[in-house]
Formats: sequence, structure tokens, C-alpha cells
Amino acid sequence: MVKVRPPSAECLAVKPPCAASVPTHRTRFTTADDGTFTMEYKPWQGGYFQLALDTSDDPFLQAGTGTSDVVHVHRASKFTAFTAARSDTGQVHAEGLIDFPDGWTPAWINVHIQYSPAGVNWSTLTTVEASWGGSGNDFAADVDQSDAGYYRAVFDADDNFQSATSQAVFVAASA
Repeated sequence: MVKVRPPSAECLAVKPPCAASVPTHRTRFTTADDGTFTMEYKPWQGGYFQLALDTSDDPFLQAGTGTSDVVHVHRASKFTAFTAARSDTGQVHAEGLIDFPDGWTPAWINVHIQYSPAGVNWSTLTTVEASWGGSGNDFAADVDQSDAGYYRAVFDADDNFQSATSQAVFVAASA
């Protein structure tokens, strides 16, 4: 949310990072009685944004600019598949796919395989790196866990991507 005190009904331009290659978003607004207004702008990438007041229609008003605090845009991430099952060796084999639907992918895709006896308090058993497998970023792990319980995959958020958690899958105890 942007809050400024410009003259009423003037034009505000929002210039995102790399503005030379991105069109400037322009909007007209009417201020509140206290001279402020609010607007929504959904940036597609992080950085600093410049707000500029265009007063070219009125020679008695002074143009102004301001730069925002740093804006962080966290790109989406989601698990599109996850399974866990007991193998013939008694280990639990967990595998799945993680997707980054807006076209950006992190340099390293670390996926934590987690376990919980009751599906409440989770502990990380191992961390594996997902990589492109032709139909998505796939990962797999075999873990030594003989008790019954729930398994899930977790991708941690960072400065650029949102966190994601798969559905939990119950695996029975080994015989």
C-alpha cells in the first residue's frame, strides 16, 4: 500500500525496477480530505520502486518523486506430487515433484523429507536436492524409519521463493 500527500486528482507514475524495459504504471486518483490516497500495485519482481507525481498539466504545481523501501516478491512454489511407501528392504521410499509455476526456478532446490508419528510435530530425516527430470523438478529419498507415521516434503522459503509443504502420507510400521 502506498501513502503520499500529493495535490488532488493528479497523475502518479509507479516505475518498477528495470524500468527501461517495463512500461510505467500510471493512474489518476482523488485524495482524501487529509491529502492522502492509497493505491494497489502488484509488482512482478522485487527491488526499489519510484513514485513520481506528473504535474505537466499544471504549471503552478511542482513535480516530485520518491523511492520506496525495498520490495520483496516471493515467487510461488508447490508440490505437485508426493508419495511415501515402505520398500522391500524396510526403508521408506519418498519421492515427488516440486513446481515453480511462474517460470522462475531457484538455483538449488533443497527438499526436506520429514516424519511425524501423529502428523503434528515434524522432524527432518534427510534433505535431498530436486532437479529437472523432464516433467518437473523431481526428488527421491530412502530413509531408515521402522515406525509407523506420516511423511511429507518441505521446501523452505528464501528471499525469492515461497515455502511449500506436500500433503502428509501415512506409512505403516515395518513387519
